[in-house]
Amino acid sequence: SILYSFDREIWENYTKPIVISKDGLFTVYFRAVDKAGNIEDIKSETIKVDKTPPTTIAEYDGKWHNADFLINLTAIDNLSGVREIYYRINGGPIMSISEHGQPKITTEGSNNTLEYWSVDKAGNEEYPHKILTGIKLDKTAPMGSIVINNNAVYTNSTLVTLTLIATDQISGVAQMRFSNDNISWSDWEPYTTSKFWTLQDGDGIKTVYVQFRDQAGLISQS
Repeated sequence: SILYSFDREIWENYTKPIVISKDGLFTVYFRAVDKAGNIEDIKSETIKVDKTPPTTIAEYDGKWHNADFLINLTAIDNLSGVREIYYRINGGPIMSISEHGQPKITTEGSNNTLEYWSVDKAGNEEYPHKILTGIKLDKTAPMGSIVINNNAVYTNSTLVTLTLIATDQISGVAQMRFSNDNISWSDWEPYTTSKFWTLQDGDGIKTVYVQFRDQAGLISQS
C-alpha cells in the first residue's frame, strides 16, 4: 500500500486522489509498504494550491475628460500571481493589457462602459466580471451667440442687456465670461440666457465678446 501524510505523524492509506480544500503551500509526504511490512524511506512533494481568483481595480476619477484618456487597470493575486488582465470597451472585442495596453476611452458620451477582469497563473478567472459605467468624454467645444439689447441699433446707456444662447451636445454648457476688448475677461460665472453688462465709456461702435465653457472644460470661440 501507499501511505501519505501532511505532518509525518498521522498517516493515511492512499486510495483515491488527495483533495486539498484550501489555498496555500502544502507538502505531502508519502511512502510505500510491501506485503512483508517493509517501509521505504519517506519522500515528499510540495504543491501550491490557489483556488481564489485575483482582484482587479480600475482607476477613474468619475469626471468629464476633454481628450482621449487611459483608465489604469491593476490586479492583485497573493498566491500564484496575475497572469493577465482583460477588458472590453463598450461591448467591443476582448483585449488584454499585455497585447493592447491599458484601455483607452475615445468615444464621446456620458456613459462609456468598461468591462474588466483578471486571470491568475493557476487559471482562476475573476467572476463575475466588473463593469464600470458612466465614463465621460467630451472632445467638442460648445457653440453660442450673443445679442445686445434685442439687436437694437443704438443705445443711450452703457448698461445693456445681453441675450445669450449656447449649446453643447455632450457634457452641457456650464459657464460663460465676457469682454469688451477680447483681451481682458470677466470671471467665469454660471451660464444663463440673460446678463446685464456695462459697455466701454464714450460714444461710438461698441463690441461685446462672450466665451462659453462646458463641463469638460472646453471653451468656445469668442
